[in-house]
Amino acid sequence: MNMNDWTYCQIQFQILDDGRGTSDFNGLANRQMWIRFIAQSENKTIRESIKLPIHTSSRIPLTPDKNSLAQKQVLTKLVDTLEYDGWEVVDEGSGEWWQIRLRRDTPYQPPQKAKPKFRDWLIGGIILIPLVIGILLNLSNFIGLNAYSHYSKAGLELTPSTSAPLVEQLVIIDLSNRELDPLQDLIPADLAAEDPQNAETVVWLDCETDSNWRGSTTNCAVTVIDWSEKQILDERLIEGEFTLHPEEGAPQSEVVGNRNNQAILDYLNKLPRK
Repeated sequence: MNMNDWTYCQIQFQILDDGRGTSDFNGLANRQMWIRFIAQSENKTIRESIKLPIHTSSRIPLTPDKNSLAQKQVLTKLVDTLEYDGWEVVDEGSGEWWQIRLRRDTPYQPPQKAKPKFRDWLIGGIILIPLVIGILLNLSNFIGLNAYSHYSKAGLELTPSTSAPLVEQLVIIDLSNRELDPLQDLIPADLAAEDPQNAETVVWLDCETDSNWRGSTTNCAVTVIDWSEKQILDERLIEGEFTLHPEEGAPQSEVVGNRNNQAILDYLNKLPRK
């Protein structure tokens, strides 16, 4: 097959800062940062992984960590999805461990007519307005308008633990809104923090839903932190089960893209305690 009959894509990574946290003279060490892997073809993003919290400090570069099990899991999930879409791996990490190159047959692309410029402005405005509103809401939420805003990376230097994770009474924080996650009410009483605003162990729960025409699934990145030592004890990616979209006319109470709450609870309950 002629090389012109192939379309290639390359795995890259992105470092994201969505406004969670605050800035000071210490720079990135006080920002809530995230990492995700993306598949790009001809400067276009065709697939992307869920995002994961990433350790930030003046001494740690913002790059993928080959020792992170969670990062390896989401990268493998992204490659599996691309292979399901018809891509095949042709170069697997010959440079950096995450630099994977894939290819597939180039589909026929009929000529497309240029869209009128006023439509571009209209579409851009429709997309931009909710984005700006969302950013403002996130900023207001993480600057201290709720009781759990102090569970952030502001002023912290988080480093992976080198010993077995030992947890104390904990609080589970949903990073989408920096509030208590509903799972807090389901963990055993002796494991739940008596005062959630001053917990000894903090669990960050960051969930993201991946959807297609058939259904969706919600994967959750779980980060366990010894808050008194400002130290990450463990990280884990817990995948949800694929759930079909409800049929038309089904009750609104039907949940699409369930996360695997039981797996999250089992994982937390099995963590060794001090």
